[in-house]
Amino acid sequence: MRRIETAFALLLVWAGAAPGAMGQPVPSRPITFAARDAPTLELTQVVRLGSMDGEHDAFGRVMDAALDRAGRILVADDQSHHVRVFGRDGRYVGTIGRRGRGPGEFESPWRVATDASDSIFVWDVAQARISVFGGNLRFARSFGVPPHWVVSSIRFLPDGRLLLAAYGRNERGTLHVLSRTGQVQRTFGPGFNAPALSGFESSLLGGSAEVTGGGIVYSVKSPYELWFFGLDGTPHSRCQGQREWTTSPASVVETGGGRTALNWDGYTHSYNVVSLGNGLYLNLVLDPESDRTTMDVITADCRLLRRTVTQAPLMVLRTAGSRMVAVRNLEYPEVLVYEQRLVR
Repeated sequence: MRRIETAFALLLVWAGAAPGAMGQPVPSRPITFAARDAPTLELTQVVRLGSMDGEHDAFGRVMDAALDRAGRILVADDQSHHVRVFGRDGRYVGTIGRRGRGPGEFESPWRVATDASDSIFVWDVAQARISVFGGNLRFARSFGVPPHWVVSSIRFLPDGRLLLAAYGRNERGTLHVLSRTGQVQRTFGPGFNAPALSGFESSLLGGSAEVTGGGIVYSVKSPYELWFFGLDGTPHSRCQGQREWTTSPASVVETGGGRTALNWDGYTHSYNVVSLGNGLYLNLVLDPESDRTTMDVITADCRLLRRTVTQAPLMVLRTAGSRMVAVRNLEYPEVLVYEQRLVR
C-alpha cells in the first residue's frame, strides 16, 4: 500500500570529564539550548507501507528498516521471520529468507543494514548470527556473533568493516569493529558499571550508533548522552542531557512479592541516532507509557537546536542520501519514507 502525503516542516532553531575507551579523559559538556534563526528541515512523506490485510505489507512486527543506495526499502519482520524488500516507489520486489535455521533462514531477524555495495546484512537474535545477501537478494554467507550480544545498530566504516553497537555483559565497551567475515577486531566506547539489574541489563543498557564521514556518534539509552569518536575509535567528546530527559534503568526494575519484573512501559530512553548531514544529528527519545516520541536535533558541540514531540511512536531509523526511513506502530506496523531537505 502506498500513499503520498503532504510535506511538514520542522523549524531548526540554531542554537566534567569521563573515562574513555582507552582510559583517557573524554571532554564532556552539558547539552544547551540555542536560539537564533535557522533553516527549516522539510520532511515530505513519499512512501507509506503497512496495512491490515495487504499481500506483502501486512507486517507482523517490524524490528528494523533500511534503505540501500537505489532507495530500495528493506523491512525486517520478526513475527514473519523474513526481510521484505520494496522498490523506491514502494512496490514489492521480493522476500529474503523464511523461517528456519538453515543457510539464509531466520528465526528472529532484528537488524538489517546495507553497505556501500548494497550487500544486505541481517542479524538474527535467536541464532546469534549475521546472514549476508547480495544486492540480488541471494544468500552469500553467514557468521556468528557472541550470543550474549544484543545488537542495536549495524553500520559500516569507510573501509567496509562492520561497526556493531551491541551491549554484552562484562564487555569492555559497547561498540565493536568486525571484519567482513565476522572476526571481532576491536571493542571500545562507554561501558556500564551499573549495579546488576536483575537480568534485565540487555534490555535497559546499551545504545545506537551512526557512522559519518568524519567519525562515529553513539547515543546511550539512559542517561541521555551522545559520545563522539574518530573513525579509529578515539573518543573526542561527550554531550550530556538533563537527567530527567530519560529514566534511570534501575527505577524500572520492580521487586516485590518474591518476584522481579521489568516495567518497560515506564522506561523513557534514547532509541536511535541518525546523521542529518551538515554536522546535525537527530536523536530520538521514546516514552512507551504515552507513546510519544521526542526528536532532538543536536550539533556535535552539544547545542540542542530543536525539540519536537510527536503524539505517536515514530522511530526514525536510517538516512540514505536525501531519504529517511521510519517505523510507526499504531493499529498495525507502518514503514514510512521521507524526502528531507534543508530550506534556507
